[in-house]
Amino acid sequence: MKTLIFITAIFSSALASQAASTLVNWSMLPSDGRRLNGFNLIPLSAGTPAAGDGTLLELGYYSMASTSNPFAGSWTVLASSTMGDNGIEVAGRFSTSSILGDAAMPGLTTSTPLSIRYYDSVSIATSIYFNAVSNTSGAWNYVIPIDPSPTIIMAIDKDVSIVFQGSVEGAFRTVIPIPEPSHMLLVMVSGFVALLRRRRE
Repeated sequence: MKTLIFITAIFSSALASQAASTLVNWSMLPSDGRRLNGFNLIPLSAGTPAAGDGTLLELGYYSMASTSNPFAGSWTVLASSTMGDNGIEVAGRFSTSSILGDAAMPGLTTSTPLSIRYYDSVSIATSIYFNAVSNTSGAWNYVIPIDPSPTIIMAIDKDVSIVFQGSVEGAFRTVIPIPEPSHMLLVMVSGFVALLRRRRE
């Protein structure tokens, strides 16, 4: 079983040890039977009963994100998990919690919407596609750590304010190729600059 025993005690202890923190509960709700799927519409793997071998999940934000465009800018990871851990051993579903401390992150303010990225393999290196999901209502906006700790609920469902980076047709699926287009452009530009330098030498 992947169920984390004493999870309540662990989080209570962790929260108590930090003067200021923010608790984020992020999950894929099962209420309407939906699951997160791969490009082929097969639910993302929850792995084996061992922890850490399901498909990769990341909690984070985009550097220029706003409620009108939660996916603008470059991606920063705040926490990660894998599908199937924390007692939810069902393909395409997850439920986990992360504690964010008071360390400053560039571009992360109270007006920044958080996002969840999900991949189609256990790591980025072995994934072919990913997608990201956020919320345009402000419900997923970051809350600066205070004491007592605020809680952000990030539940993926079919609410109209839930938006996916990979188009409407790509909702609940991994549809964005890895490496992502912005990363590929950066690699191409770097290669072009390196080629020019070699020619000058």
